[in-house]
Amino acid sequence: MFWLLLVMAFEFSPPAGKAGGMLAGAAVADWQNSFVLNPALVMEADRFQTGLVYSRPYGLDHVDWGRICAVLGRERWSGGVSINSLSFADYRESDLQLNLGIEPAARVTAGLGVHLMVRDMGRFGIDAVPAFDLGVNWQTGVLCLGAAGFRLNLPRFGNGDELPLRLVLAGSLRPVETLLLALDVSRAGEEESVAFGMEFCLIPPIDLRIGVGYEPLSYGAGLGVRVGFLQVDYSYRFHPQLKETHILGMQASWL
Repeated sequence: MFWLLLVMAFEFSPPAGKAGGMLAGAAVADWQNSFVLNPALVMEADRFQTGLVYSRPYGLDHVDWGRICAVLGRERWSGGVSINSLSFADYRESDLQLNLGIEPAARVTAGLGVHLMVRDMGRFGIDAVPAFDLGVNWQTGVLCLGAAGFRLNLPRFGNGDELPLRLVLAGSLRPVETLLLALDVSRAGEEESVAFGMEFCLIPPIDLRIGVGYEPLSYGAGLGVRVGFLQVDYSYRFHPQLKETHILGMQASWL
């Protein structure tokens, strides 16, 4: 139960898609990363797309987490909504999120994330706070660079619990069409971390992903399979203290 307390301050919200197994992706062209890693990536949506992700954090019994999201992309702007929820017994935390993205200059995108973070503690009541994110992304050729700040307003619940500011600097490189490399450097509160990941295209419908992170040392792997307008993603993450987490996601795209 001690470990459960570590994941209940709106800290368990893993990315889906490519970054789920790579552990890095704040500068990777995947719209699903916009809800967790960089709101500017909502501009990667080029149509109406929806996603659904589910996990049982660290294999803990009766603990469930999920996200449902949708985005609409246009040439110069995009928007997305997401509902993210983690629950255990009478405790539930929910994050309702709206992302808006624009292209202010050629090859540059920017995004704003607006959250309503709600904590339901059963007989102890319900508390809610707003939070705001900003992100930027720059891409040229095979290189992409990104930066994002999360919870810039330092949201604080009524009981004094504060959600820490998180800053991310990231880069990605696609040296060949079948290989993607990504690096994220993050700071949340007083803690710093780094993650590096790779994605290989085995055959056109199948992508294999691996990743490693430090502080703490953690590992990830994943698989993505696309069939027509539907894509299914599976990710495995291993934490040295909290052990393993399996993440299953699905996304669909419509013209």
